[in-house]
Amino acid sequence: MPRVSTCSRHTLLCTSPTSIANIESPFPLGTLDCLVSYMIPTAVVFIYKATIHNVIPTDRLQRALARVLDYYPHLTGRLLLDKSTGSRYITKLGEGAELLLAETTTTLKDHRTGDTRLILDRLPGQGNDLLPPFDPSEEAVCSSPLLTIQHTRFADGSVALGVRGLHTVCDASGLFQFMQDLAGIYRGLSAGEESTAARRCPPHITSYPVSNPSATTVTSAPACSSAQFYLKSSTDQPENEADELAITSIQDPETVEDKHSLKKPPLETSAPAPTITGRTLRFTSAEIHAIKAEATSVSTNTWISTFEALSAHICQSIYRARVKHRISSGQLPSAIPSSDFLTPIDWRAPNRLNFPARYFPNALLCAVKTFSPEMLVDGTLADVAEAMHETIRNFSPQQASQIVDWMSCQPDKQLIEQRFDGSEGSCMISAWQKIDMYGVTFDVDAEGIGVKPIFVAQPFTEITLWDGLCYLLPTEKQGEQCDSAGDIDVCLALQDCLWDVLENDVGFRRFRKS
Repeated sequence: MPRVSTCSRHTLLCTSPTSIANIESPFPLGTLDCLVSYMIPTAVVFIYKATIHNVIPTDRLQRALARVLDYYPHLTGRLLLDKSTGSRYITKLGEGAELLLAETTTTLKDHRTGDTRLILDRLPGQGNDLLPPFDPSEEAVCSSPLLTIQHTRFADGSVALGVRGLHTVCDASGLFQFMQDLAGIYRGLSAGEESTAARRCPPHITSYPVSNPSATTVTSAPACSSAQFYLKSSTDQPENEADELAITSIQDPETVEDKHSLKKPPLETSAPAPTITGRTLRFTSAEIHAIKAEATSVSTNTWISTFEALSAHICQSIYRARVKHRISSGQLPSAIPSSDFLTPIDWRAPNRLNFPARYFPNALLCAVKTFSPEMLVDGTLADVAEAMHETIRNFSPQQASQIVDWMSCQPDKQLIEQRFDGSEGSCMISAWQKIDMYGVTFDVDAEGIGVKPIFVAQPFTEITLWDGLCYLLPTEKQGEQCDSAGDIDVCLALQDCLWDVLENDVGFRRFRKS
């Protein structure tokens, strides 16, 4: 296996002492931040081909990182958990973020497939070796940097940037905003100027909401008709009817390992845990167009989005694979414990919760749907897609606002529990395909055009190797004027036995041209 060696570690501090002095200390995190498992990181790898001399030199990167922290000074602190209220803070401001410098003896060519594409499976450690190391224990999380970046130089001069930040501090949109700001400052240093988005419009780093409303509204739960929430008691059940809240989940697929958030069925002591493997499947724009056509009901003619159509196809195909596997193994399909679907929705936009411009913290609430097993097995793709469409589109900004207000006034946020069943049979799909992942450009070519990364992805880790977890990602063609610009990489984690079924299921990729 290709070896990645860490050469040095560097503490990153703000360039201006007033950056930290100007923010509250301890720095409070918001309601949506506190409801994400503290131990879960958001981790992304960017790979830049050596098309110019000295791609992303480390001295310039280090200076840019120190400068961007002036706009995100709280990232120099450490996480503090308040066990009595479930609130979270960032303390020890100024201890620093961290940059790791590493190298590998391999070249990008060593990791390419026959069609010249890079895929996670062929990268060092399936991409994990290009990320900074991470210890998910509470002690380590609270004593380690909130942000770590690993700069790995390949033998051919190409560079990988592995970025890892705590999900409780920001979501994927926030992380990519940070990377865009970093890249903009880096380019400014190269040109001897700093005309960046961070300077023209500083990021909004304060979470909404950060303080609890009046305690008199604690039990004033909105009557939203989605998946249920309740306040846990000592027996993990609702204390009374007033504590039950039929609302959508705040649980992001990036937080699926939180043992307090998802109830997984206990495994038989005599049976080993199933092996779960993550794979990346490319769906072309033509294949997606065909899926959308079949997902659109002729009778209702309901408009179905690309995400809804592709998610319905994935969700239904996986569930059918589970049924086939159980039948072939002599088990009852009815014993599949769950048929739940979950997807996070970003509420930043003006037509949603209208968060401040360039909002950095978490802004996710999730739509949840419990499908009937009959619909997933015997229903048409249009049936599943329309049900998914209604679940997502009927989640209104008014409901979301009521949910956030209700959650923010709970005196102990650790008691907020979702009714989403994350056991076997559930499916969680996160939409990253519209994030500008390939627009993070550091260097420029001879014509002054930004050098795009040739590969961006979230590697499968022990945390994201969760049966039924899926990410939809853009491809290296994102933003280009070509037919394949609409291709989507489906990054899916499943039990190995289900991959065997899907590989022999002609229906799963029936829309793909041979």
